[in-house]
Formats: sequence, structure tokens, C-alpha cells
Amino acid sequence: MATKPPSPERVDPVTFLDCTLKVTWRNVCNTFDIMAETPPLQSLFHEADLSMPQQAAEQVLVNMLIGAIEKIGRFSPWYTQPACKFGLYAIHDQKTNNHRWLLTSEALAYWQNSLKNLQLAIEKNSGLIQASLLIDQVTLKELSNGQQTTAQCQCCPPKLICVKIEILEEAAITCDACHSTFVPV
Repeated sequence: MATKPPSPERVDPVTFLDCTLKVTWRNVCNTFDIMAETPPLQSLFHEADLSMPQQAAEQVLVNMLIGAIEKIGRFSPWYTQPACKFGLYAIHDQKTNNHRWLLTSEALAYWQNSLKNLQLAIEKNSGLIQASLLIDQVTLKELSNGQQTTAQCQCCPPKLICVKIEILEEAAITCDACHSTFVPV
């Protein structure tokens, strides 16, 4: 049975967005008989144009369906089904010279209530979503940049970790076993 997010008039817009994403994901999981955590915002809003909430809602649902397909176990009856059975079809994008997934007309009809809720949640939170996605991008970029070093603790034999030099200089990282601080090798 499909569940519904709370009414947007009675709930904080951020809570409405979070609940809408979780409820829609749960409905997708229930439809295809899978169990999985809600994907991160970065993957849910991949290629979604937030200036067009209806198309963004459709892209979020496409991303959810693609995510669901990736989670299906090989013993599931859904495992060998083509993309059209999930409500997806591919088109060739002339601009990027790649293929894009879109929702079939059957999927648009089947998921119409979820799409309306997603659209409303995106309309009310587009600034928040953009800020969150930007912060995630900056954080990932910061984490991937910088020199790393190997550090060890006082255990015998010592445990080795690989860590950014800036992190090691700013914070003491303590070993759970020997309770000593990791130091550069």
C-alpha cells in the first residue's frame, strides 16, 4: 500500500521535502520488492533542473527508479525485466551525445501522486536543495584534495591509517585499542 507524506500546509517545508523523498523512495521500494536506505540528495537530484519543478520531480523519480534497479537481488522476479517494466525509456540527448532516461506515459500515470508531492516539495525548497547540493560538492572536493600521510599508533604491531596532513595537524586521532594518538610515520 502506498503511503503519503504529510500535508505541506501543516508541516515545515524542509520536513515536507524530507518526508516526501522518504515516502516516495519507500513506495518505489515496495513496488519492486526491495529494501534500501533513501539515496543521498546528490544522487536523487542528479541532472534535475530545479528551476523547472515538474521536470525536476520527474528526474528525481527517474533517479529513484534507476537506484531501485541497482538494488534488485538476482533472485527477484524483477531482476531480468527490461527498463520499460520499471517505467523508463532511453533517448539520445543530442547536446551531450549521451542517453537519458525518461518516464514512460504509464509511469507518469502510475506515479502521478508522488510526482505532484515531489514537485510541490521542490517548489517550496529549491533554494535549500541547491545549497545542500553545493555544500556536498564543496565538501567532496575538499576531501579529495590535499596531501595524505600514513600515521601509526602505539599498538604492537602498530595500526596504520592514511589521513590528510591537515586533519592530522588539527585534530588528535586516537586509537581505540591502545588509546594513543596516531603520529605520522
